[in-house]
Amino acid sequence: MKRIYIPDKTVPNNPPNYDPKKVAVNYELEQIQRRLEREIRNKKRVLEMSLTDEERAKAQASIRDKQAQLRGLVKFADKNGFKVYRQNWKEQIDFEKQPTVPYKLPDEIAKKIDVTLKTEYNKSDVARGAETIVKINGKQYSKEYVEKLTETYYKFKDEGVQMGDHALNRFIGQKQGRDKKPFTFDDVLYSYRQPANYTQPDGREIHYYNNVMVVLDPKTSEVITVNYYKEAMKSWKKL
Repeated sequence: MKRIYIPDKTVPNNPPNYDPKKVAVNYELEQIQRRLEREIRNKKRVLEMSLTDEERAKAQASIRDKQAQLRGLVKFADKNGFKVYRQNWKEQIDFEKQPTVPYKLPDEIAKKIDVTLKTEYNKSDVARGAETIVKINGKQYSKEYVEKLTETYYKFKDEGVQMGDHALNRFIGQKQGRDKKPFTFDDVLYSYRQPANYTQPDGREIHYYNNVMVVLDPKTSEVITVNYYKEAMKSWKKL
């Protein structure tokens, strides 16, 4: 039987294995899925309205990219123990969302509920990871390179390091040249685990040790980029 749940007022009627944190993350993944479904439908509309072969080819390529991202998201969810089911009918142009009438709480109850926003919402690490996998699958990379990026992502993840897609590309596609030296998985881990000693002009944290730079988002600790530098750049601010 369905009933109204009021925080601190009633007891939620949840199954024994209910995990609110896992449910919240699963919701985030589903929102990524919904965004991709909308983008696929929009690109199919563009395809139908295209007047030239060039426009049609561009729209078809975009549709393939979005569908690849969606497949990557589903694989990511399955690998990490979440449930994201692909529903192909939602990717069709004639998909119609059925209108629903939201339930309105009685005034005497609504007045007792505090809806003040208490904390700034921040995406979970799982949702950021899902978006990284989505981006990897949406690029025009070879199958082998996608697998290499994905494997590297999970290798770092197992060590507690959340790598963004740009950082993964920087690590795998290291460019050699003047004053450049190859850096290893362990080199990145070492710099990451040391305290930040510089910041970028935009406020991002820099962990720069043994010539290996690891840049982190200060709010999420996601690795934005990695690189080798012979010495600290003049634009960095020392902490």
